[in-house]
Amino acid sequence: QYINETKREQIPVILTGEPNDYPTKEAFLREHPEYHMTGSWKEVKIVFTNSLESNTGKMKKAREKNIEIKLY
Repeated sequence: QYINETKREQIPVILTGEPNDYPTKEAFLREHPEYHMTGSWKEVKIVFTNSLESNTGKMKKAREKNIEIKLY
């Protein structure tokens, strides 16, 4: 359905922790083709987590950089 969509049109995201409502991170990405996983803190727009109280390194970095944080 989104075969012709390029990564430039997708929102770069970082995924931390295991998704609450999906069996895997890959399943989450399949269900949400508007996102693509990145490892780049320069381009990331949203960090997805399974807990807003999480204190992982990724969550701390996201807060420091004022990156949007959402629950899976």
